[in-house]
Amino acid sequence: MPRVSVAMSVFNGEIFLAESIQSVLAQTMDDFEFIIIDDGSTDRSAEIIKGFDDPRIRYVHQTNKGLATSLNKAISLSRSDLIARTDSDDLWVPEKLKCQVEFMDKHPEVVLLGGEIQLIDMDGNYMYTVHKPHSDEENRRYLDIKNMWTHSAVIFRQESVEKVGGYITTKYTYFEDYVLWHQLAKLGKVAQLDKVVTKYRVHPYAVSSKTENPRFIEIMKATVKRGYATDDEVSELKEIKMSEANDPKRKEALYHLFLGRSYMFHNYKRRKSIQHLKKSVGLSPNMRIARIYLFMVIFLPKFILKGIYKWKGPMAGFISVEENPA
Repeated sequence: MPRVSVAMSVFNGEIFLAESIQSVLAQTMDDFEFIIIDDGSTDRSAEIIKGFDDPRIRYVHQTNKGLATSLNKAISLSRSDLIARTDSDDLWVPEKLKCQVEFMDKHPEVVLLGGEIQLIDMDGNYMYTVHKPHSDEENRRYLDIKNMWTHSAVIFRQESVEKVGGYITTKYTYFEDYVLWHQLAKLGKVAQLDKVVTKYRVHPYAVSSKTENPRFIEIMKATVKRGYATDDEVSELKEIKMSEANDPKRKEALYHLFLGRSYMFHNYKRRKSIQHLKKSVGLSPNMRIARIYLFMVIFLPKFILKGIYKWKGPMAGFISVEENPA
């Protein structure tokens, strides 16, 4: 029996898929199975997965059912009591599995374990490091306020996930992971390693403005607390999603907005910030926040920008920039 099961769901993820799979196969701990659910991809994802000649990979194809349903299937197929999650665009550091499995072995009371992450852009360039609260007590301070876990950085116990019914599969929720973490925290302790375990990739195919929508955040918090979304809430979430889809250039604009904001508040590079914010405004002229940030980075000095983020930034105190990131 494998010591741990790695679960990945893929839907048209050909762009970064090979690199992501390789980062899992290159783990210093090799006693694992790698369950990859191909959720009805129509691109080269299946070809890429099958191109890896590794007995640890268990490839499963299905018609498109969505992320939550796919992950529940992977969990049901798992032959281990520990399940580690990864996504088809993120990268694991080589010691990720080893460190997390050792921690879970030493702390049987912990049902969910995360870790710190490095944010990278679509080309793999380092942006900044996101630190996490470490102890159970620290993490519970944020449990009802913000999702402090990164999906591709967690490992959890299969038995505990089955007890809470797995991921919620209601369509248009978009935060099935956050709901699951909240439910798991009712069964045992939660924690995060004080070291980087995952390189989280931000790219135009994944960014979204949903989390900047006040009503989206309100529905998310209510859903997380009760463990499900009402029919009316699901309808509202669908409308929010559809409003994004009506602007075909919005995702690319959001990507450049993210980079512009990152180079302004975190990894300060004024010229790069201006370049990306101008691209964001050009792609989506109605995106008011991009114009505001562009004005700020042009006219405000670095120390004032840093002060503003320290005062109002949602992750103030959790972000740093490494001189020579691994």
